[in-house]
Amino acid sequence: TLTRIDLGGPSRGRPAIGEGAVWVIAGETLVRIDTATSEVTRIPVSGNPSSVAVGAGSAWVAVCTDGRAGQCHDGAVLRLDPGTLRVIQSVEVRGGDPIQVAVGEGAVWVVDNKQRGAILRIDPTTARIVQRIFGEHCCSGPIPAQIAVGAGGLWVGEGNSGNLLRIDPETGEIVARLSD
Repeated sequence: TLTRIDLGGPSRGRPAIGEGAVWVIAGETLVRIDTATSEVTRIPVSGNPSSVAVGAGSAWVAVCTDGRAGQCHDGAVLRLDPGTLRVIQSVEVRGGDPIQVAVGEGAVWVVDNKQRGAILRIDPTTARIVQRIFGEHCCSGPIPAQIAVGAGGLWVGEGNSGNLLRIDPETGEIVARLSD
């Protein structure tokens, strides 16, 4: 059976699945769709959300706290309890623009769109940024655009080259560069 679900606005980013639900950003709201009942719950979040991921027992939402994605000066990654649907932690990304979030390999990974792009590693236990990959150099190096985690690696789509990078999640080193 095909079911059409009104999200209440255009969706942004890719949907996330976990904790018994499909999660998607629609307009300026996080939407949770129960996979068993198709019940829709709209969850207002503080800031302008751009991406959602589920893992480590939580839903994680990248938000711009002072504007829109791409024009952001400060952002955050919000950690929501999937049972209560309340924000239980907020990881500040000062001077950053978090545009993508993924969970896996023991961490929460965030693409920060500032300073030619960086990938931030957040420890889900402490909700602290523990590593920064890329973004140190002004005008050279990869510019992360998309991110996924799995199969023992961090997979990053480069916005400036079209390459796909495989990064060792422990060291932050590029271990493979796939191109056309």
